[in-house]
Amino acid sequence: MKKITFLLIVALVSLFASNANAAVWQVAAPADLYATYNDAGFISGDIIELTTDGGAYTWGTKLSTVTKSFTVRAAAGLAARPVITPLATATLFSVNNSTALTPSIAFDGVEFAGNATITTFLIAGKTTTGGTFSVNVNNCKFTGFGATTYFSYANSQSTTQITSNFGDLTVTNSIFIGGNTLIAAGAVSGSNHFNVPNNMTFVNNYFKTMVGSVINSNVSTMLSNSLMVNHCTFDGCATTTLKEISVGTTGTTGAPAVIKNTLFANRGASVTANICGGVGVEANTNNAVYYTGAGAVGTIYPTSALGDYVTAGFNVDPVISGTTYVATAPTYLAAGNDNETIGYHADFLTGVKATTSTTSFSVIAHNNSLQVNGVKEGVNFKIYSVTGSEVANGVINNGKVNTQLTKGIYVMKADNKVAKFAVR
Repeated sequence: MKKITFLLIVALVSLFASNANAAVWQVAAPADLYATYNDAGFISGDIIELTTDGGAYTWGTKLSTVTKSFTVRAAAGLAARPVITPLATATLFSVNNSTALTPSIAFDGVEFAGNATITTFLIAGKTTTGGTFSVNVNNCKFTGFGATTYFSYANSQSTTQITSNFGDLTVTNSIFIGGNTLIAAGAVSGSNHFNVPNNMTFVNNYFKTMVGSVINSNVSTMLSNSLMVNHCTFDGCATTTLKEISVGTTGTTGAPAVIKNTLFANRGASVTANICGGVGVEANTNNAVYYTGAGAVGTIYPTSALGDYVTAGFNVDPVISGTTYVATAPTYLAAGNDNETIGYHADFLTGVKATTSTTSFSVIAHNNSLQVNGVKEGVNFKIYSVTGSEVANGVINNGKVNTQLTKGIYVMKADNKVAKFAVR
């Protein structure tokens, strides 16, 4: 039984690994996290761990120049994400150096409650030499932002486009409600040219009502860079003339791009642009589209020269849950090439396990009982539907669970492990 990315149960520990000498600064709410970062004893690689369940924190001052790598994470086991309210305006985190950028930033298991005055969450640029600077975001939620670009790689060079690379940008298991653009990288806009992350990975994310191109890596020179979009949901994003994903529209070679198991839904405007424009798109498997604008529902406008991005039949209303953000229409359940639900597929409301890794076990359904292998006797279990609702709980005895479940795909959590199984 393969491992699954079940939000708040599985954490990407390796993604957020720190050096062995890093200190963990445990902070209870209320507190200004900028003050912690700015403490004289805080060194590069240290971790700010938020310990208050659903606690109200602030980031009180713009971080004008990031000189130290840091992680902000929720303590393991919290039932609700700590909430960070930025008090800065315009830009919250700025990594604008004239030399190579080396610090990295990670956020895990927290919520940012923004405001309309923040135009850029994080900007990294003004460098001609690139660097190893990386950003990792896992298990987070972003709300309350206005016309915000979350991650901008503008370098403000007015001569030629800068093609030097940064490190990676990785966003997983996260929710973005509102804003303008998730990432601007590699494009040219007026006098602003843009650097490019080395690899851009977006897995199991939900994007709601972003008005711009959500992923804008519009560059033809990204020969060594890659873009992965897997199990993402774009819900009511992009205006009429823009694409939800733009990966380069000029040149003969573009960014290697993989787009799969992804849902494009509820775009209300008359759609005149492709979902995804560019060259070098290598995969287009198991994607779905359901638009509500003018024209035929479920049609991409215009038909892409790169081929059909949509799997046959994947053009019905996904009926996205307003609480879990998961598509509930039967067409999309367990329909991905990994047997997961198309689009964002994890439960955002289960609780935070930001620093705990899990291993898998197996569950086999036989009539009205489940055979559970790989879990200790007498442990408690919970069973969830693919929409994240708890449907059963109890104690495992003699490796068995007696329960009546309807046909479908389920997830069992037991002994800090998870397993997916089917009842047929």
